[in-house]
Amino acid sequence: MTLHINSQFDSGNIEVINHQSNPIELVIRPDHQSDFYQWFHFSVAGGKDKTKLKLSIINAAGAAFPAGWQHYQVVASYDREDWFRVTTHYENGCLKFDHASDHDLVWYSYFTPYSWERHQVLIGWAQTSGICALSSLGNSLDGRPISLLTIGKDSPHKRKIWLTARQHPGAFVLKRFRFVGEPEVHAWCQGPMPHPPSVKSEPFLTRHLSVNLHPMP
Repeated sequence: MTLHINSQFDSGNIEVINHQSNPIELVIRPDHQSDFYQWFHFSVAGGKDKTKLKLSIINAAGAAFPAGWQHYQVVASYDREDWFRVTTHYENGCLKFDHASDHDLVWYSYFTPYSWERHQVLIGWAQTSGICALSSLGNSLDGRPISLLTIGKDSPHKRKIWLTARQHPGAFVLKRFRFVGEPEVHAWCQGPMPHPPSVKSEPFLTRHLSVNLHPMP
Protein backbone atom coordinates (compact mmCIF):
# COMPACT_ATOMS: atom_id res chain seq x y z
CA MET A 1 0.00 0.00 0.00
CA THR A 2 1.30 3.43 -0.97
CA LEU A 3 2.05 5.72 1.92
CA HIS A 4 -0.34 8.70 2.27
CA ILE A 5 0.06 11.53 4.79
CA ASN A 6 -2.96 13.76 5.31
CA SER A 7 -3.99 16.64 7.58
CA GLN A 8 -7.20 17.78 5.87
CA PHE A 9 -9.48 17.40 8.86
CA ASP A 10 -10.41 19.43 11.95
CA SER A 11 -7.24 20.52 13.79
CA GLY A 12 -5.02 18.88 11.15
CA ASN A 13 -1.61 20.48 10.63
CA ILE A 14 1.48 19.17 8.86
CA GLU A 15 3.31 19.66 5.57
CA VAL A 16 5.31 16.96 3.81
CA ILE A 17 8.67 18.18 2.55
CA ASN A 18 10.20 14.92 1.35
CA HIS A 19 8.23 11.66 1.44
CA GLN A 20 11.06 9.70 -0.19
CA SER A 21 13.63 10.45 2.49
CA ASN A 22 14.31 8.19 5.46
CA PRO A 23 13.02 9.43 7.83
CA ILE A 24 10.20 11.22 5.98
CA GLU A 25 10.72 14.97 6.36
CA LEU A 26 7.83 17.08 7.66
CA VAL A 27 7.32 20.66 8.85
CA ILE A 28 4.71 22.18 11.15
CA ARG A 29 2.77 25.01 9.51
CA PRO A 30 2.71 28.25 11.54
CA ASP A 31 -0.47 29.74 12.97
CA HIS A 32 -2.39 31.90 10.49
CA GLN A 33 -0.42 35.08 9.69
CA SER A 34 1.92 34.34 12.58
CA ASP A 35 5.38 33.00 13.37
CA PHE A 36 4.08 30.75 16.15
CA TYR A 37 3.86 27.01 15.69
CA GLN A 38 3.98 23.89 17.83
CA TRP A 39 0.79 21.94 17.19
CA PHE A 40 0.76 19.10 14.66
CA HIS A 41 -1.91 16.52 13.90
CA PHE A 42 -1.95 14.26 10.85
CA SER A 43 -2.72 10.75 9.66
CA VAL A 44 -0.59 8.19 7.85
CA ALA A 45 -2.18 5.49 5.70
CA GLY A 46 -0.13 2.54 4.50
CA GLY A 47 2.29 2.45 7.41
CA LYS A 48 1.43 -1.14 8.33
CA ASP A 49 3.47 -2.35 5.35
CA LYS A 50 6.56 -0.67 6.76
CA THR A 51 8.78 -2.51 9.25
CA LYS A 52 9.05 0.74 11.18
CA LEU A 53 7.74 4.07 9.94
CA LYS A 54 10.25 6.86 10.55
CA LEU A 55 9.29 10.54 10.49
CA SER A 56 11.15 13.75 11.27
CA ILE A 57 9.74 17.24 11.90
CA ILE A 58 12.68 19.23 10.63
CA ASN A 59 11.57 22.70 11.81
CA ALA A 60 11.03 21.70 15.46
CA ALA A 61 13.85 24.00 16.65
CA GLY A 62 11.86 27.07 15.55
CA ALA A 63 8.71 26.12 17.49
CA ALA A 64 7.21 28.41 20.11
CA PHE A 65 8.65 26.30 22.94
CA PRO A 66 11.55 24.19 21.60
CA ALA A 67 12.63 23.26 25.14
CA GLY A 68 9.35 21.36 25.40
CA TRP A 69 10.61 18.75 22.94
CA GLN A 70 13.08 17.42 25.48
CA HIS A 71 11.77 14.10 26.87
CA TYR A 72 8.58 14.60 24.85
CA GLN A 73 6.79 11.63 23.20
CA VAL A 74 4.42 11.96 20.22
CA VAL A 75 0.90 10.58 20.77
CA ALA A 76 -0.69 8.17 18.29
CA SER A 77 -4.04 6.45 17.81
CA TYR A 78 -5.71 3.89 15.56
CA ASP A 79 -9.29 4.88 16.42
CA ARG A 80 -9.01 8.51 17.70
CA GLU A 81 -10.33 7.35 21.08
CA ASP A 82 -7.38 5.57 22.67
CA TRP A 83 -4.03 7.36 22.39
CA PHE A 84 -0.57 6.06 23.22
CA ARG A 85 3.02 7.32 23.07
CA VAL A 86 5.56 6.43 20.41
CA THR A 87 9.34 6.54 20.63
CA THR A 88 10.49 10.12 20.04
CA HIS A 89 13.87 11.87 20.01
CA TYR A 90 14.76 15.54 19.67
CA GLU A 91 18.18 15.97 18.12
CA ASN A 92 19.90 18.51 15.89
CA GLY A 93 16.77 20.67 15.81
CA CYS A 94 14.56 17.84 14.51
CA LEU A 95 11.79 15.95 16.27
CA LYS A 96 12.19 12.34 15.15
CA PHE A 97 9.81 9.50 15.89
CA ASP A 98 9.37 5.97 14.64
CA HIS A 99 6.52 3.52 14.97
CA ALA A 100 5.76 -0.02 13.81
CA SER A 101 2.05 0.41 13.06
CA ASP A 102 -0.39 -2.43 13.77
CA HIS A 103 -3.00 -1.06 11.36
CA ASP A 104 -3.19 0.56 7.93
CA LEU A 105 -4.23 3.98 9.26
CA VAL A 106 -2.75 5.80 12.25
CA TRP A 107 -3.09 9.37 13.57
CA TYR A 108 -0.22 11.29 15.17
CA SER A 109 -0.59 14.45 17.24
CA TYR A 110 1.19 16.90 19.53
CA PHE A 111 -1.21 15.93 22.30
CA THR A 112 -4.60 14.20 22.34
CA PRO A 113 -6.98 16.29 20.19
CA TYR A 114 -10.16 17.57 21.80
CA SER A 115 -12.93 17.68 19.21
CA TRP A 116 -15.92 20.02 19.09
CA GLU A 117 -18.21 17.00 19.32
CA ARG A 118 -16.46 15.91 22.52
CA HIS A 119 -16.94 19.41 23.92
CA GLN A 120 -20.65 19.24 23.12
CA VAL A 121 -20.91 15.90 24.93
CA LEU A 122 -19.28 17.49 28.00
CA ILE A 123 -21.74 20.39 27.95
CA GLY A 124 -24.71 18.03 27.60
CA TRP A 125 -23.48 15.78 30.41
CA ALA A 126 -22.86 18.74 32.73
CA GLN A 127 -26.26 20.40 32.30
CA THR A 128 -28.09 17.14 33.05
CA SER A 129 -26.10 16.40 36.21
CA GLY A 130 -28.62 18.08 38.51
CA ILE A 131 -26.07 20.39 40.14
CA CYS A 132 -25.08 22.50 37.14
CA ALA A 133 -26.68 25.35 35.20
CA LEU A 134 -25.62 26.43 31.72
CA SER A 135 -25.66 29.98 30.37
CA SER A 136 -24.44 31.38 27.08
CA LEU A 137 -21.81 34.13 27.03
CA GLY A 138 -22.19 34.71 23.29
CA ASN A 139 -20.47 33.36 20.21
CA SER A 140 -16.91 33.17 18.99
CA LEU A 141 -15.86 35.06 15.87
CA ASP A 142 -16.71 32.03 13.74
CA GLY A 143 -20.15 31.66 15.34
CA ARG A 144 -19.54 28.86 17.83
CA PRO A 145 -21.23 29.22 21.24
CA ILE A 146 -19.18 30.07 24.34
CA SER A 147 -20.79 28.50 27.41
CA LEU A 148 -20.55 29.06 31.14
CA LEU A 149 -21.29 26.25 33.59
CA THR A 150 -22.28 27.26 37.13
CA ILE A 151 -21.98 24.41 39.61
CA GLY A 152 -24.01 24.80 42.79
CA LYS A 153 -26.58 27.47 43.59
CA ASP A 154 -25.38 31.02 43.08
CA SER A 155 -26.28 33.68 45.61
CA PRO A 156 -24.88 37.11 46.62
CA HIS A 157 -23.35 35.85 49.88
CA LYS A 158 -21.41 33.02 48.25
CA ARG A 159 -17.85 33.32 47.05
CA LYS A 160 -17.34 32.43 43.42
CA ILE A 161 -14.50 30.23 42.24
CA TRP A 162 -13.76 30.57 38.53
CA LEU A 163 -12.18 27.77 36.51
CA THR A 164 -11.13 28.11 32.89
CA ALA A 165 -8.88 26.39 30.39
CA ARG A 166 -7.78 26.76 26.80
CA GLN A 167 -7.39 30.49 27.13
CA HIS A 168 -5.21 30.12 24.09
CA PRO A 169 -5.53 27.22 21.63
CA GLY A 170 -2.37 25.42 22.78
CA ALA A 171 -3.69 24.98 26.31
CA PHE A 172 -5.43 21.82 27.42
CA VAL A 173 -9.20 21.78 27.74
CA LEU A 174 -10.49 21.68 31.32
CA LYS A 175 -12.38 18.41 31.51
CA ARG A 176 -11.52 17.04 34.96
CA PHE A 177 -11.55 18.76 38.33
CA ARG A 178 -12.53 18.00 41.92
CA PHE A 179 -14.46 19.99 44.49
CA VAL A 180 -12.44 21.21 47.47
CA GLY A 181 -15.01 23.64 48.94
CA GLU A 182 -18.38 23.31 50.59
CA PRO A 183 -21.39 23.74 48.23
CA GLU A 184 -23.08 26.06 50.74
CA VAL A 185 -20.05 28.36 50.74
CA HIS A 186 -18.91 28.46 47.13
CA ALA A 187 -20.42 28.62 43.66
CA TRP A 188 -18.15 27.11 41.02
CA CYS A 189 -18.12 28.75 37.60
CA GLN A 190 -16.42 26.88 34.78
CA GLY A 191 -15.58 28.06 31.28
CA PRO A 192 -14.51 24.77 29.69
CA MET A 193 -13.49 26.20 26.32
CA PRO A 194 -13.29 29.98 25.87
CA HIS A 195 -11.65 29.51 22.46
CA PRO A 196 -14.02 27.25 20.43
CA PRO A 197 -12.44 27.83 16.96
CA SER A 198 -9.28 26.08 18.12
CA VAL A 199 -10.88 22.65 17.81
CA LYS A 200 -11.24 23.20 14.07
CA SER A 201 -8.08 25.01 12.96
CA GLU A 202 -5.99 24.15 16.05
CA PRO A 203 -3.54 27.06 16.05
CA PHE A 204 -1.15 27.10 18.98
CA LEU A 205 -1.12 30.62 20.44
CA THR A 206 -3.29 32.73 18.15
CA ARG A 207 -6.93 32.76 17.15
CA HIS A 208 -7.87 32.76 13.49
CA LEU A 209 -7.55 36.57 13.24
CA SER A 210 -3.90 36.16 14.28
CA VAL A 211 -4.22 37.77 17.73
CA ASN A 212 -1.81 36.25 20.25
CA LEU A 213 -3.93 34.90 23.13
CA HIS A 214 -1.04 33.75 25.27
CA PRO A 215 -0.97 35.61 28.61
CA MET A 216 2.25 37.58 28.92
CA PRO A 217 3.76 38.80 32.23
